[in-house]
Amino acid sequence: MNTTVSTADVHPRDAFDYWHEELCKKVVPHDCTPEDRQTFSAKTQSAPLADIALVQYESTPMENDVTGRHVARANSDEVLIRLQTAGIFLFEQDGREGVLEAGDILLFDTRRPFRGRYLDGAKELILKVPRRQLEARIGDVRQAVARPIKRLEAEHGLTSSYLAMLPSGRWMLPLQNSSGIMHWILSRFRWRKRWIENRAYRLPALLFLSTCALRSKRG
Repeated sequence: MNTTVSTADVHPRDAFDYWHEELCKKVVPHDCTPEDRQTFSAKTQSAPLADIALVQYESTPMENDVTGRHVARANSDEVLIRLQTAGIFLFEQDGREGVLEAGDILLFDTRRPFRGRYLDGAKELILKVPRRQLEARIGDVRQAVARPIKRLEAEHGLTSSYLAMLPSGRWMLPLQNSSGIMHWILSRFRWRKRWIENRAYRLPALLFLSTCALRSKRG
């Protein structure tokens, strides 16, 4: 991750406003309320990866709210894939609400309002993915948003582990160009209609096998 924004770089009285402004630019415009403005601290790291933007951040407890007003200003051509890397995040979108714990994955639609609450120790990795390319893999994202993929469910643990490696990029060295990287990431997402009907969906963890194949070709 090659760009870092930290509240340690500014005076404490300006810390929250400084970081909030940067997060709105990096992820999506939103309102935000810290649990304690005086002691608020946070850090954000970001980097491009082909056509995907990676944003990794952590903060002291806060709440955020993406309203219709914010949605009108957001980039509607992107979908947010969220990996909870530590702590707990409470969320709500399209009438669905739930809890993300470390290793869980979630999709948020930037075309619709959503809100969340970050508890103590929460850390996140956000992938800003082109909507068209993701929908080509999984179908209409409106049916997939705010349906958590739990790390402890069957193969999802491997998916979570390999998504967590994205910021380093070391395991993707065999992919020589941006189109190869983009195709590799999106090919991990496969839609199963019956899981929508059961109020859940599956993100198969083919990452381990794919990585092994890439390394074999490299060797």
